Amino acid sequence: MSRYLKKAEEVLGVVLFCTILVSILWQIVSRYFFNAPPSWTEELSRFLFIYMGTIGVHLAQGDYGHVRIDMLVTAVPAKVRKVMESIILLVCSLSMMVLAWFSLWMAIRKAPIQLVSLGISSGFMYINAVLVSLLSAATTARQLILVLSGRGRDVYSAEPAAAREV
Repeated sequence: MSRYLKKAEEVLGVVLFCTILVSILWQIVSRYFFNAPPSWTEELSRFLFIYMGTIGVHLAQGDYGHVRIDMLVTAVPAKVRKVMESIILLVCSLSMMVLAWFSLWMAIRKAPIQLVSLGISSGFMYINAVLVSLLSAATTARQLILVLSGRGRDVYSAEPAAAREV
């Protein structure tokens, strides 16, 4: 994953988290001290949490940190492993493209419905799935290219990914 995209996602994740924190704190303060909680803080927090979660999904996938059981892949010879990894990455990339298509359909379908307290279209809650699906499809396609070119030996091995974290 591009280090600039990764850094931008990390910064955006922190900004979203801080915004959620401030929103919830404002709700608490306004409820207990002013006895007038705003109606929009809970919906805003939920909305931002969805975006923060999808950013985290893409970050984990880009760092090969997603959940994976690689017992079968690591038990086979290297040439078979390369074929298996290629098939897995191709299926993942195609699945993400299909998910992006259906997420776009859902966002368009939900667009007329308004989020009452925020006054925006509920389609915005679904459009992030389109974005993260397209980013994930591109990331898995890039990983597939690395595997096919012989430069992606540890793309789907849990041990090297875990070792990079230490």
